[in-house]
Amino acid sequence: VEGSIDFCTDQWPVERQSNPDLDPERSRQFSLGTVYEPSETFNIGLEYWYLQKKDVISTLGEQIIIESPELYNGLYIERDEDGFISNIILRKENQGKLKTSGFDISSRLSTGETDYGTFSVDFTGTLITKYERQFGPLEPYRSNLGRFLNDQVIQRWRHRIAFNWDSGPLGLTFANNYSSSYRDQNTTYDPVSDSRLPSRDVKAYSLWDLTGSYKVNEQLRVRAGVLNVFDEDPPFSNQAYYFIASYDPTYTDPRGRSFYLGVEYKFR
Repeated sequence: VEGSIDFCTDQWPVERQSNPDLDPERSRQFSLGTVYEPSETFNIGLEYWYLQKKDVISTLGEQIIIESPELYNGLYIERDEDGFISNIILRKENQGKLKTSGFDISSRLSTGETDYGTFSVDFTGTLITKYERQFGPLEPYRSNLGRFLNDQVIQRWRHRIAFNWDSGPLGLTFANNYSSSYRDQNTTYDPVSDSRLPSRDVKAYSLWDLTGSYKVNEQLRVRAGVLNVFDEDPPFSNQAYYFIASYDPTYTDPRGRSFYLGVEYKFR
């Protein structure tokens, strides 16, 4: 029956539909940046960017639909003859607008060639300062920054830092990929207290990879590596949008530590 999701503990069948009538997304963007390079072994760059997108293609999630049944009855909510929800339709569609802005930071520090090879550090990071989105043409702007809403989370900060060593044909890289913590999706209802469970944060996600390559000759190169060296598990999440429960599959990897070996050969 109609009412806020706070008072609903049922689960309903969900039907996911495609949409052949989608229009392409349209966007306008602006960026301004600068790079400071006082020497051949050091540089640092900073860029501000702003992006506005229209007709964003996505699916209106169950949480948004159930929170406003008066808007979506007949569109995404089907009811039985007694008035109870019998089905929820999730359809790809052109939603509203998206407005986002932030800063990209990059830097490189190198020793230059030494008797022991070349040592260098590469850093790239993105700080999101604004992320406002309409999750449907009838929905107001909502901030997705630092919280999971509808179908995604936008972390405030992400970076990659790589420590490199190159010596002749041999190269090694030890790199970290980091995503900051955020406020979790919270749709879990506690019937004892007659309210949602308290809000929680998803922990930051940090992975280290060790990769290497050896150039045998101008045509042949061998690559190998260890991904997720410290065997980190994805942080727990309550997200209910994706069919995989207990973590967010859009930016995490549940496989744990893994190894790879590859050979690259160029035909000339």
